[in-house]
Amino acid sequence: MSSMEKETDVVIIGAGISGCATAYNLAKRGTRVVVIDKQGVASEASGRTMAAIRQHGRHPAEMSLMREAIKIWGRLDEELGYETEFVQGGNLIVAEDDKHLERLAEYERLAKEAEVDSRLLTYEEVKKLVPSLEYPVRAALYSPGDGHCNPVKATVGFAKVAEERGARFYSNTVALGIETTAGRVSSVTTDKGEIKTPVVVNAAGIWANRVARMVGLYLPIKVTVSHVGETEPLPPLFKTFLWMPKLSCRQTASGTLRFGGGYLGVRDHYIGLDSFDNLGLWLPRLLRFRRFIRLVFNGSHLWREIRRDFPLGKKDRRLLEFAAGWEPRANNRYLSHQAQILWQRMPGLKGTKIMRTWAGLNGLTADLLPIMGRVEHPDGFFVVCFPSHGFAPGPVTGKLVSELILNGKTSIPIDAFNPMRFYKKKAVAMPSDVL
Repeated sequence: MSSMEKETDVVIIGAGISGCATAYNLAKRGTRVVVIDKQGVASEASGRTMAAIRQHGRHPAEMSLMREAIKIWGRLDEELGYETEFVQGGNLIVAEDDKHLERLAEYERLAKEAEVDSRLLTYEEVKKLVPSLEYPVRAALYSPGDGHCNPVKATVGFAKVAEERGARFYSNTVALGIETTAGRVSSVTTDKGEIKTPVVVNAAGIWANRVARMVGLYLPIKVTVSHVGETEPLPPLFKTFLWMPKLSCRQTASGTLRFGGGYLGVRDHYIGLDSFDNLGLWLPRLLRFRRFIRLVFNGSHLWREIRRDFPLGKKDRRLLEFAAGWEPRANNRYLSHQAQILWQRMPGLKGTKIMRTWAGLNGLTADLLPIMGRVEHPDGFFVVCFPSHGFAPGPVTGKLVSELILNGKTSIPIDAFNPMRFYKKKAVAMPSDVL
């Protein structure tokens, strides 16, 4: 690895899709950019996601982002000159009973208000899109403009083209501190050295709160764990992303079926010291979503948290600042249950081998809305952090953050996502029912 840059225009902390897309858009406009990540490009949430690129099931404030994001996804392979395996096969949200149907009706109403192309389908119409589905459903909401892609290829694509345009990427590099001078960002201290810069973008995803603490800010983010499985390759079955109450699945470019939790699925939250941050804000939300968030005691994770906040020495602090190297284990018992649901819905696939399983870390914000924008203090500090469904808007996120840095304003309103909303003493809206 070449020696680290000593000075740059912008430092981005985090090499997920938001950080890489921001680097690409900045580099495209001639800005000097350095991206650092404690592991590497797409090493966490952006590389573990189901990669559903959907407009449904989102807060109305996000709809304008997703409309633009869908446009970018449609031309992204050509723009980057890089294959992302984007398939515009639509998104299909299935209702299995009357209660689910009520949810779909609300999604349809919000979609129409946002001018999103969507419609309710009967079971017979669903079967035409997913012939292998043998489970009778009440109805499904279909948005043909949505799709899915290979999340690693998409994120790496942004990084590679950003590098070609002059951006510098440093993996296995931990941010240890952010220095300020006269109320403005002046440098970032890493375990590889110091980088002088007037602008820092906190794109650390699930760890964005820990980066924010370096400048005295608190961002209400909780870390959850999702579990994903993948089958052996199969003949072409369907192109749509299938989103059911207890199961989601899609077919990849290589023919495998990737499956995980549905829109009523359960996520694990490993209990740690962070669990007690701003409990007054979080407790009502945790109680409301107690069916969807499972509190898990994990001794090694708790010990890691204790060592991070009460380090045994300087070396301990540097190694554990962001729980670097924490690899959540896939819950194979849960995924085996998910596979059984898949075989029940598509009995013709019963007996298909499960080739691999993995777990991915996700971040939840207190209102399930993105955190994106400039903070009031220090000057030059920007945040871009999305909750669990943040991969899909990644391309437009990078465009908007670059606009905010270089132009001082964005082409799409992002006021609802302002990082300072948690400090304004205003009531934070209770989240929707979709995690």
